[in-house]
Amino acid sequence: MKNIVYTFLVFATLIWAMGCKDKEKQPPTVPQTTVQTVEKTEAVKTKEPKATVRINLDGKALPWGTLDTKLSTNVVLLDNGLQFRLNDTDNRSVLVNLYAPDFFDQIPMRITQQTSALAPEEVYKVKTQSRLEVVVPSERPVQGDAKILYEGHVTLEEYSPSALTVTFQGKGLPLGASKTQLFPMEGKIVLENFEIYDARN
Repeated sequence: MKNIVYTFLVFATLIWAMGCKDKEKQPPTVPQTTVQTVEKTEAVKTKEPKATVRINLDGKALPWGTLDTKLSTNVVLLDNGLQFRLNDTDNRSVLVNLYAPDFFDQIPMRITQQTSALAPEEVYKVKTQSRLEVVVPSERPVQGDAKILYEGHVTLEEYSPSALTVTFQGKGLPLGASKTQLFPMEGKIVLENFEIYDARN
């Protein structure tokens, strides 16, 4: 009986010793970690349109807020000119339409004929003309909120696919008013990083 117990103890000790050696040979277990692969996509950097608008109406500077890019239009290129409208976040706006034959070959260009001073039947006959309109909304919007340059000049000082400068000076009047209500009107508009809609043939 003692021999059996002794044999069993020796056998168990051998198994335990062999197990310890196996553990020493095995490399330490490294916990597996999941590495998440993050795909980095370069953000497409598009320049925001920027407008500097300085306008004086009857000797008073027009406040101009942040450009509203949703309401403002693209700069539309035509065979005989260009047009665009800028809006700020306070619902003020300025509209510029410039037309002349061979328009893009004559920059800088000064136009002295205002569309607002033409009779309706002359508007489609006169090839060189400009329309400049400034809207200053009142609490209760009325037709006279729109101020239109009636006499004077509008000049496209410079133009490139990413920047343009327009100046104007003369006399304007509220839309629908008589010429007895003319008042001084002048300003400068600088537009950069604008979107273009090319409608030329």
